Amino acid sequence: MRIIKKELRNGKVTVAIENADDLWHLSQIIEKGDIILSKTTRKIKLGEKEEASKKTMLLEIRTEATEFGSNTLRISGTTNEEKEDIPKGSHHTITLEEGSVATITKQEWPKYQLSRLEQATSRQQRTVMVALDREEAAFALLRSQGYEALSQIKGKVAKKGAESATENFYKEVAEKLTEYAKRYESETVIIASPAFWKDELMKEIKDTALRKKTVLATCSTVGMSSFEEILKRPELKEVLRRQRASQESQLVDELMKEIGKDGLAAYGKKETREAISTGNARILLITSSHTEKNRKEAEEAMKGAEAVSSEVFIINSENEAGKKLDALGGIAVLMRYKNY
Repeated sequence: MRIIKKELRNGKVTVAIENADDLWHLSQIIEKGDIILSKTTRKIKLGEKEEASKKTMLLEIRTEATEFGSNTLRISGTTNEEKEDIPKGSHHTITLEEGSVATITKQEWPKYQLSRLEQATSRQQRTVMVALDREEAAFALLRSQGYEALSQIKGKVAKKGAESATENFYKEVAEKLTEYAKRYESETVIIASPAFWKDELMKEIKDTALRKKTVLATCSTVGMSSFEEILKRPELKEVLRRQRASQESQLVDELMKEIGKDGLAAYGKKETREAISTGNARILLITSSHTEKNRKEAEEAMKGAEAVSSEVFIINSENEAGKKLDALGGIAVLMRYKNY
């Protein structure tokens, strides 16, 4: 989850949803009476014989109930304003999913709920970004709340009217990018530029591992302001998808290793429930498929895990890691200590 804007004086927090875990956290944060502003799709029929058409709009509702699914969070309530053909006070449901942006307004944000938001945003892996053209490069670090500016460097164009920068400039940018990637242990790197400048930089990157985790993007300007544009690009979604898949794979691999040596792991409904009830669950892993098929049971497991300070991860059943976990029943825990 990314916090886009926080206006606690007005009771508002705007978030970008990046994965199923975020939906689970929001299902526990959003309460009856909270006001939710987000995009929603309505079917509009202009005439009796005409087919209904879909229209996307921003809508604000006062929450009455929430329903969590593995890939969606449905928020039902009444509209807080009159908008186009929608009267104030009419019933409507907003569906949040991966990629959604929502503003949550509360009369007061309790500290434990703000802490939960921070917990959800802290899971994001660090990503180094560079935006460049033929004579300037800006570096930044992607954070859960926007980005942190790192540095800027300028090169010298070979001559007036030249179409490329001096060779040393791209080499300098490549060295600086490699340095930042190592310093921040970056899982992914984004290189953005207008035109073909990103391709010129890629030629100078000799580190095979760095090349493999690099995603190329397009931006219209160069400088620190360009990162605002990059944050809205589809390439960023691809970066976050890669990071999430990698994290899920590492967790399930750890689970399999522990199972293989009869170590700190338990799987299956009964074994998992026992580990949670005794406070022995360090990390709860549950697949999106299991959550969808067993909503009430899955929600009880996740709430129970959080009650004993366990982390909760929803593993995508469409990924290889999710398929492995589904083969074990779709639910498991990494434990704190060995049961004898």
